[in-house]
Amino acid sequence: MCTFTAMRVYSHHPFLALAFCAAAGVLFIYPFVLRYTVYKDSFIAMAITDMLPVRDRMSSIWCSGQELSMSHSFSAYMFRERDTPPPTRSLGRVITLNMTMMIPKQTYEYWGFYFLEGSSFTVSVCSRLSGAAFSLIRGTPALRACLAALARKRDGRDDSDEDSDEADELGSSPESDEQSSTLSSSEGMLLNETHGIHVCNNAQFHVPLKWTYSCGTPHDRQDHKHNITYHVKRSDFYYMFFASNPPLYVTPNTIDAKFITCFSLAIPHFMSRLTQ
Repeated sequence: MCTFTAMRVYSHHPFLALAFCAAAGVLFIYPFVLRYTVYKDSFIAMAITDMLPVRDRMSSIWCSGQELSMSHSFSAYMFRERDTPPPTRSLGRVITLNMTMMIPKQTYEYWGFYFLEGSSFTVSVCSRLSGAAFSLIRGTPALRACLAALARKRDGRDDSDEDSDEADELGSSPESDEQSSTLSSSEGMLLNETHGIHVCNNAQFHVPLKWTYSCGTPHDRQDHKHNITYHVKRSDFYYMFFASNPPLYVTPNTIDAKFITCFSLAIPHFMSRLTQ
């Protein structure tokens, strides 16, 4: 003879039963929330010369693997150590980028690139009006500090405490060890030696641009352009910073630039503009 005993689970504790159901529901739903929110598929537009480190939306706990797909053929590399330098190889061809910019008075425009160590590039640039300059900035922290100083200058503020805080942030970043000593104040951050243009003191260099009315036109002879060649000694983001402050605000200044890179992979990251 068999006797069956009915089990009564939490019959006298309804709140514990509800808590148990809620916890079970959370544990069941949580992986789906992570899959379709935090670790959802990412879509990135890239050019044929682009190189991008894949570091976001990765987890050794919630992800069993990572899949990369593209509409064209591509090469992917995996490194076990975070500080391992990426591979450097020749493209076997020259990559050229032409840009004609219309920059209003007291406006700054910059191009962002990521260059591998061993890369080299040449910039041929001219200005249609006087009062333009070209600077090269290495590292995103240095760029942010420069933009913050320009914004304070635009607003007429000179807060040394803010600059000191930014200098501490830069000093804590491995990308900015060389620049942190120059960020004591906005006056120290900016130089005003190039036709009234404030350029970043922590730039690799800055050059006043030659100007001619034929710059950027079909009649441009190309012989008056600055030809600036730079050899990359450290893999990092590099920002080509164009500033314009013509004597008379009649029309926007035209800056014509031709960018040529060779040897190692380099990527155009983005372009942006800041008005002072």
